[in-house]
Amino acid sequence: MSNNIPKKKSMNRASSEKEAGSQNNQKKNLSRKSTEPKVGRNREEEVFENNHVKENIFEKRTKGLYSCKLCPNSEFSFKYIRKHLLSSNHKNRVFDNQDFEKLMNVLMKEKEESTTDEKKDTEDYLAFINLCASLSLSIRQISKLAKGLKNLYFPSKLRFLQKNDFDESNISIAINSFGDYCLEKLKEDLSNSKYSLAIDNSTISKTSIYAIKVKYLKERRETSENFANQKI
Repeated sequence: MSNNIPKKKSMNRASSEKEAGSQNNQKKNLSRKSTEPKVGRNREEEVFENNHVKENIFEKRTKGLYSCKLCPNSEFSFKYIRKHLLSSNHKNRVFDNQDFEKLMNVLMKEKEESTTDEKKDTEDYLAFINLCASLSLSIRQISKLAKGLKNLYFPSKLRFLQKNDFDESNISIAINSFGDYCLEKLKEDLSNSKYSLAIDNSTISKTSIYAIKVKYLKERRETSENFANQKI
């Protein structure tokens, strides 16, 4: 029995030394990682693979803010790293650096592509405005339509544009379905409100039709007696 006791002690000592060694290695790894320059989420992009960026751009203690070793007191967000690298202040502090020259080629190419994309976006924007204006839509209607499309675009709800041909007969069926519902709601409102009726010939979307207009006060709150809380 006495022979077994020192063995246990030596085993315990060995395991504790092993654990201490692994903890020291972890601390060394952490300290090594903390000294490495951080350039943001998109490090895999070509710009952030450049040695000039890796050596000079680093993340500050304040998360989301970056600084440049070559430019004293510099501070910028991840979004403006490219802008800082292209600035004259930064360029004037770099001398005969091949990595920086390669970086400039990449950044200038990106800038040209961005300018081309902006030009194409402007052309598409004007084409949309021209289409809406040719349909005799008012400025307010064009604005409302564009904002509606924008709200549908971000949640990716515009796939129906590719899947439907927008045949006039199909659109007519859809509009009539909405029309039946709106007509029922209108009848319900008119049964509870005073209204005025106007009959006229009107032009809608360049088509002359016989129009009937009705105006009435619709309460926003049922208990409200204030006209400021009512709408026509």
